Amino acid sequence: MSMIHKFFRSLTKHNGFKGKSMRIIDDNDLNMRSPLKIAEGFYIESNRSANAILNYCKLIIEKFDGVEELSSYKLKAV
Repeated sequence: MSMIHKFFRSLTKHNGFKGKSMRIIDDNDLNMRSPLKIAEGFYIESNRSANAILNYCKLIIEKFDGVEELSSYKLKAV
């Protein structure tokens, strides 16, 4: 099992990605309104507000060791 596969598998069990009625990241798309396939056998719910999606992105970055130093994000008014 590759490192990225193990990482995504850990996200499917992480409490930070557990929504009120469905998981935000899961290994199937059965209980998602608008699933996006992010890797083979891994899906993310895309029916969320922009703020919620940004917060989930931040959480993914925090959980993936070494990525924090390589990433940044910035909000700007449009």
